[in-house]
Amino acid sequence: MIRLRGKGMPGSNGEAGDLLLKVNVQSKSGYERKGQDLYTTVNIPYTTAVFGGEARVQTLYGDVICKIKEGTQSGTKIRLRGKGIVSMKNPSVHGDQYVTVQIDVPKHLSREARQKLMEYKQAC
Repeated sequence: MIRLRGKGMPGSNGEAGDLLLKVNVQSKSGYERKGQDLYTTVNIPYTTAVFGGEARVQTLYGDVICKIKEGTQSGTKIRLRGKGIVSMKNPSVHGDQYVTVQIDVPKHLSREARQKLMEYKQAC
């Protein structure tokens, strides 16, 4: 409930009353909210997890490019400062968005890719 003092209809004394707004916040697919912070997930290819690179992440304010460090593990969390929900009390304060990395493991490999992966396995 939001109260806007003096923005309502005039009362019996002639002064403007308060305007009361009832706000319902609905969930948005792909986002989980905890207070002012948002939680999302991004899928990255196995090769990006191994060698590092970049991943495009959706935020409420548009897409951003996140740097993925070499050797990133599935379940790693990346913090995007200021990409969360705006504070109702202070519009200059934003929450953060936390992105959980999930690694896509290929289901079907070509013969060549399978052979190279077996060579990698033996090298490790």
